Amino acid sequence: MIEVFEFKTIRKSRISIFVDEIKSLLNQLGIEYTKTPFVIDLERLYKGRESRLFEIAKLEVEKEKATIQDYIGSESNHIIKCKEGHKTSKKLSVLKRNGFNCSICDNNNKYLNLKNTIVQRGGTLIDQKLKNKGYSNIYSWVCDKGHKNKTKGQYIVNGHWCKVCQYDEKKCQIDKDLFIEIANDSSLTTSEKLKKLNIDSGVFYSRLQEFNIKNTHRPQDRNIQDISSKIKGEIYQLDPISLEIIKKYKYLEAVRKESKGEYKPEGIRGQMKKNKKAYGYYWVRAEEYELLKKNV
Repeated sequence: MIEVFEFKTIRKSRISIFVDEIKSLLNQLGIEYTKTPFVIDLERLYKGRESRLFEIAKLEVEKEKATIQDYIGSESNHIIKCKEGHKTSKKLSVLKRNGFNCSICDNNNKYLNLKNTIVQRGGTLIDQKLKNKGYSNIYSWVCDKGHKNKTKGQYIVNGHWCKVCQYDEKKCQIDKDLFIEIANDSSLTTSEKLKKLNIDSGVFYSRLQEFNIKNTHRPQDRNIQDISSKIKGEIYQLDPISLEIIKKYKYLEAVRKESKGEYKPEGIRGQMKKNKKAYGYYWVRAEEYELLKKNV
Protein backbone atom coordinates (compact mmCIF):
# COMPACT_ATOMS: atom_id res chain seq x y z
CA MET A 1 0.00 0.00 0.00
CA ILE A 2 2.88 2.36 0.78
CA GLU A 3 4.34 1.73 -2.67
CA VAL A 4 0.98 2.62 -4.25
CA PHE A 5 0.68 5.82 -2.23
CA GLU A 6 4.19 7.01 -3.11
CA PHE A 7 3.70 6.37 -6.82
CA LYS A 8 4.81 9.63 -8.45
CA THR A 9 4.13 9.23 -12.17
CA ILE A 10 2.51 6.72 -14.49
CA ARG A 11 2.00 6.63 -18.24
CA LYS A 12 -1.56 7.02 -19.44
CA SER A 13 -1.43 3.70 -21.27
CA ARG A 14 -0.41 1.96 -18.03
CA ILE A 15 -3.28 3.25 -15.88
CA SER A 16 -5.76 0.48 -16.77
CA ILE A 17 -3.06 -2.19 -16.26
CA PHE A 18 -2.13 -0.62 -12.93
CA VAL A 19 -5.78 -0.64 -11.77
CA ASP A 20 -6.13 -4.33 -12.70
CA GLU A 21 -2.98 -5.14 -10.74
CA ILE A 22 -4.37 -3.34 -7.69
CA LYS A 23 -7.68 -5.19 -7.98
CA SER A 24 -5.83 -8.51 -8.20
CA LEU A 25 -3.79 -7.63 -5.12
CA LEU A 26 -6.94 -6.69 -3.20
CA ASN A 27 -8.56 -10.02 -4.13
CA GLN A 28 -5.52 -11.89 -2.82
CA LEU A 29 -5.87 -10.00 0.46
CA GLY A 30 -9.59 -10.70 0.63
CA ILE A 31 -10.50 -7.03 0.27
CA GLU A 32 -13.51 -6.10 -1.83
CA TYR A 33 -12.91 -3.44 -4.49
CA THR A 34 -15.45 -0.59 -4.51
CA LYS A 35 -15.56 2.86 -6.08
CA THR A 36 -16.12 4.50 -2.71
CA PRO A 37 -13.33 7.05 -2.01
CA PHE A 38 -10.76 5.66 0.38
CA VAL A 39 -9.31 8.05 2.96
CA ILE A 40 -6.03 6.61 4.08
CA ASP A 41 -4.70 6.99 7.63
CA LEU A 42 -1.12 7.87 6.80
CA GLU A 43 0.14 7.97 10.38
CA ARG A 44 -1.16 4.44 10.92
CA LEU A 45 0.18 3.31 7.54
CA TYR A 46 3.71 4.56 8.22
CA LYS A 47 3.78 3.77 11.93
CA GLY A 48 7.03 2.09 12.91
CA ARG A 49 8.80 2.91 9.66
CA GLU A 50 12.06 4.84 9.86
CA SER A 51 13.22 7.63 7.56
CA ARG A 52 16.57 9.38 7.59
CA LEU A 53 15.01 12.30 5.69
CA PHE A 54 12.35 12.68 8.38
CA GLU A 55 14.95 12.70 11.15
CA ILE A 56 16.91 15.48 9.44
CA ALA A 57 13.75 17.52 8.85
CA LYS A 58 12.66 17.00 12.44
CA LEU A 59 15.97 18.38 13.73
CA GLU A 60 15.54 21.49 11.56
CA VAL A 61 12.05 22.03 12.96
CA GLU A 62 13.12 21.52 16.57
CA LYS A 63 15.90 24.08 16.16
CA GLU A 64 13.14 26.69 15.94
CA LYS A 65 11.32 25.20 18.97
CA ALA A 66 8.55 23.91 16.72
CA THR A 67 6.98 20.44 16.46
CA ILE A 68 6.28 18.20 13.47
CA GLN A 69 3.70 15.43 13.14
CA ASP A 70 4.73 11.77 12.92
CA TYR A 71 6.23 10.45 9.70
CA ILE A 72 3.65 10.02 6.91
CA GLY A 73 5.85 9.44 3.86
CA SER A 74 8.70 11.18 2.12
CA GLU A 75 6.41 12.78 -0.49
CA SER A 76 3.75 13.99 1.94
CA ASN A 77 3.33 17.47 3.37
CA HIS A 78 3.89 17.27 7.12
CA ILE A 79 2.02 19.58 9.50
CA ILE A 80 4.32 21.74 11.62
CA LYS A 81 3.32 23.84 14.62
CA CYS A 82 5.60 26.76 15.48
CA LYS A 83 6.31 27.95 19.03
CA GLU A 84 3.47 30.48 18.70
CA GLY A 85 0.99 27.79 17.67
CA HIS A 86 0.74 28.64 13.98
CA LYS A 87 0.27 25.61 11.75
CA THR A 88 1.81 25.15 8.33
CA SER A 89 2.66 22.21 6.09
CA LYS A 90 5.88 21.49 4.24
CA LYS A 91 7.59 18.61 2.50
CA LEU A 92 10.52 16.94 4.23
CA SER A 93 12.86 17.72 1.33
CA VAL A 94 12.05 21.43 1.66
CA LEU A 95 12.74 21.38 5.39
CA LYS A 96 16.04 19.61 4.81
CA ARG A 97 17.10 22.14 2.18
CA ASN A 98 15.81 25.40 3.67
CA GLY A 99 15.20 24.68 7.33
CA PHE A 100 12.01 25.83 9.04
CA ASN A 101 10.71 29.35 9.27
CA CYS A 102 7.12 30.19 10.21
CA SER A 103 5.88 32.58 7.53
CA ILE A 104 3.10 33.89 9.79
CA CYS A 105 5.54 34.78 12.58
CA ASP A 106 7.93 36.27 10.05
CA ASN A 107 5.21 38.49 8.57
CA ASN A 108 4.03 39.55 12.02
CA ASN A 109 7.58 40.53 13.01
CA LYS A 110 8.07 42.49 9.80
CA TYR A 111 4.79 44.33 10.33
CA LEU A 112 5.72 45.22 13.93
CA ASN A 113 9.11 46.44 12.77
CA LEU A 114 7.48 48.70 10.17
CA LYS A 115 4.88 49.94 12.65
CA ASN A 116 7.44 50.64 15.39
CA THR A 117 9.70 52.48 12.94
CA ILE A 118 6.84 54.87 12.16
CA VAL A 119 5.57 55.18 15.75
CA GLN A 120 9.05 55.97 17.10
CA ARG A 121 9.10 59.05 14.88
CA GLY A 122 5.64 60.13 16.01
CA GLY A 123 3.70 58.77 13.05
CA THR A 124 0.86 56.29 12.63
CA LEU A 125 0.64 53.26 10.34
CA ILE A 126 -2.86 52.99 8.86
CA ASP A 127 -2.58 49.49 7.37
CA GLN A 128 -3.34 46.75 9.89
CA LYS A 129 -1.15 43.95 8.55
CA LEU A 130 1.77 43.17 6.29
CA LYS A 131 0.77 42.98 2.63
CA ASN A 132 1.49 40.07 0.33
CA LYS A 133 4.66 41.58 -1.14
CA GLY A 134 6.08 42.56 2.23
CA TYR A 135 8.05 45.79 2.31
CA SER A 136 7.86 46.04 -1.48
CA ASN A 137 4.18 46.94 -1.27
CA ILE A 138 2.66 50.39 -0.72
CA TYR A 139 1.55 51.33 2.80
CA SER A 140 -0.58 54.22 4.04
CA TRP A 141 0.72 56.14 7.02
CA VAL A 142 0.59 59.56 8.66
CA CYS A 143 3.67 61.48 9.78
CA ASP A 144 4.06 63.34 13.08
CA LYS A 145 2.79 66.55 11.45
CA GLY A 146 -0.35 64.96 10.05
CA HIS A 147 0.72 64.58 6.43
CA LYS A 148 -0.76 61.50 4.76
CA ASN A 149 1.72 59.38 2.85
CA LYS A 150 1.68 56.32 0.62
CA THR A 151 5.12 54.78 0.21
CA LYS A 152 6.78 51.40 0.03
CA GLY A 153 7.52 49.81 3.38
CA GLN A 154 11.20 49.54 2.47
CA TYR A 155 11.29 53.33 2.07
CA ILE A 156 10.41 53.69 5.78
CA VAL A 157 12.62 50.86 7.00
CA ASN A 158 15.59 52.41 5.18
CA GLY A 159 15.19 55.55 7.29
CA HIS A 160 13.32 57.85 4.90
CA TRP A 161 10.41 59.94 6.09
CA CYS A 162 7.57 62.22 4.98
CA LYS A 163 8.23 63.83 1.59
CA VAL A 164 5.99 66.81 2.40
CA CYS A 165 8.02 67.51 5.55
CA GLN A 166 11.26 67.27 3.59
CA TYR A 167 9.91 69.67 0.99
CA ASP A 168 8.73 72.16 3.63
CA GLU A 169 12.05 71.92 5.43
CA LYS A 170 13.91 72.72 2.23
CA LYS A 171 11.66 75.72 1.63
CA CYS A 172 12.27 77.06 5.12
CA GLN A 173 16.03 76.80 4.69
CA ILE A 174 15.99 79.08 1.63
CA ASP A 175 16.35 82.80 2.24
CA LYS A 176 13.65 84.50 0.17
CA ASP A 177 15.72 87.55 -0.79
CA LEU A 178 18.70 85.39 -1.73
CA PHE A 179 16.49 83.13 -3.81
CA ILE A 180 14.99 86.05 -5.74
CA GLU A 181 18.44 87.54 -6.32
CA ILE A 182 19.93 84.30 -7.69
CA ALA A 183 16.80 83.38 -9.67
CA ASN A 184 16.95 86.74 -11.47
CA ASP A 185 20.68 86.46 -12.19
CA SER A 186 20.81 85.97 -15.97
CA SER A 187 24.58 85.37 -15.88
CA LEU A 188 24.08 81.93 -14.30
CA THR A 189 22.82 78.70 -15.83
CA THR A 190 19.97 76.91 -14.09
CA SER A 191 22.30 74.19 -12.81
CA GLU A 192 24.61 76.85 -11.34
CA LYS A 193 21.64 78.43 -9.57
CA LEU A 194 20.68 75.08 -8.06
CA LYS A 195 24.22 74.60 -6.75
CA LYS A 196 24.32 78.06 -5.21
CA LEU A 197 20.97 77.58 -3.49
CA ASN A 198 21.72 73.93 -2.62
CA ILE A 199 18.27 72.75 -3.67
CA ASP A 200 16.88 70.37 -6.27
CA SER A 201 15.02 71.41 -9.40
CA GLY A 202 11.58 70.56 -7.95
CA VAL A 203 11.96 73.01 -5.06
CA PHE A 204 13.52 75.62 -7.37
CA TYR A 205 10.68 75.66 -9.88
CA SER A 206 7.96 75.57 -7.21
CA ARG A 207 9.53 78.62 -5.55
CA LEU A 208 9.69 80.38 -8.91
CA GLN A 209 5.97 79.82 -9.26
CA GLU A 210 5.30 80.86 -5.67
CA PHE A 211 7.17 84.18 -6.08
CA ASN A 212 5.96 84.65 -9.66
CA ILE A 213 9.52 84.84 -11.02
CA LYS A 214 10.60 84.01 -14.55
CA ASN A 215 13.79 81.97 -14.68
CA THR A 216 16.15 84.10 -16.76
CA HIS A 217 19.34 82.12 -17.16
CA ARG A 218 22.45 81.82 -19.28
CA PRO A 219 22.22 78.93 -21.76
CA GLN A 220 24.65 76.08 -21.22
CA ASP A 221 27.68 76.10 -23.49
CA ARG A 222 27.55 72.73 -25.20
CA ASN A 223 31.03 73.28 -26.63
CA ILE A 224 32.70 73.00 -23.23
CA GLN A 225 30.89 69.82 -22.25
CA ASP A 226 33.15 66.83 -21.76
CA ILE A 227 31.77 64.19 -24.09
CA SER A 228 35.01 62.26 -24.54
CA SER A 229 33.56 59.24 -22.76
CA LYS A 230 30.68 59.12 -25.26
CA ILE A 231 32.76 59.44 -28.42
CA LYS A 232 33.01 56.24 -30.45
CA GLY A 233 35.42 57.49 -33.09
CA GLU A 234 35.40 59.41 -36.35
CA ILE A 235 32.45 59.35 -38.74
CA TYR A 236 32.96 59.32 -42.51
CA GLN A 237 30.48 60.71 -45.01
CA LEU A 238 30.72 58.58 -48.17
CA ASP A 239 29.76 59.10 -51.79
CA PRO A 240 26.76 56.78 -52.41
CA ILE A 241 28.23 55.47 -55.70
CA SER A 242 32.02 55.41 -55.37
CA LEU A 243 32.05 55.08 -51.57
CA GLU A 244 34.88 57.62 -51.47
CA ILE A 245 35.17 59.79 -48.36
CA ILE A 246 33.52 63.17 -48.84
CA LYS A 247 34.12 64.48 -45.35
CA LYS A 248 35.40 63.30 -41.98
CA TYR A 249 33.74 64.26 -38.71
CA LYS A 250 35.45 63.95 -35.33
CA TYR A 251 32.39 62.24 -33.84
CA LEU A 252 28.72 61.76 -34.66
CA GLU A 253 27.44 64.74 -32.65
CA ALA A 254 29.81 67.01 -34.57
CA VAL A 255 27.86 66.34 -37.78
CA ARG A 256 25.01 68.62 -36.70
CA LYS A 257 27.30 71.51 -35.82
CA GLU A 258 29.57 71.33 -38.86
CA SER A 259 26.65 70.93 -41.26
CA LYS A 260 24.81 73.80 -39.53
CA GLY A 261 21.87 71.54 -38.75
CA GLU A 262 21.51 70.10 -42.25
CA TYR A 263 22.42 66.60 -41.06
CA LYS A 264 21.16 65.33 -37.71
CA PRO A 265 22.87 62.57 -35.69
CA GLU A 266 19.57 60.92 -34.81
CA GLY A 267 18.76 60.63 -38.52
CA ILE A 268 22.14 59.12 -39.31
CA ARG A 269 22.57 56.73 -36.39
CA GLY A 270 19.69 54.39 -37.21
CA GLN A 271 20.43 54.24 -40.94
CA MET A 272 24.11 53.67 -40.28
CA LYS A 273 23.30 50.52 -38.28
CA LYS A 274 21.18 49.23 -41.18
CA ASN A 275 23.86 50.10 -43.76
CA LYS A 276 21.38 52.40 -45.48
CA LYS A 277 21.70 55.93 -46.80
CA ALA A 278 20.84 58.97 -44.71
CA TYR A 279 20.39 62.37 -46.36
CA GLY A 280 21.52 60.76 -49.64
CA TYR A 281 24.89 59.52 -48.32
CA TYR A 282 26.37 56.51 -46.61
CA TRP A 283 27.88 57.04 -43.15
CA VAL A 284 30.38 54.75 -41.44
CA ARG A 285 32.75 54.81 -38.51
CA ALA A 286 36.47 54.97 -39.21
CA GLU A 287 37.23 51.37 -38.19
CA GLU A 288 34.29 50.09 -40.24
CA TYR A 289 35.51 51.96 -43.32
CA GLU A 290 38.83 50.10 -43.23
CA LEU A 291 36.93 46.80 -43.25
CA LEU A 292 34.72 48.09 -46.06
CA LYS A 293 37.75 48.92 -48.21
CA LYS A 294 39.15 45.41 -47.76
CA ASN A 295 35.88 43.78 -48.79
CA VAL A 296 35.25 45.96 -51.85
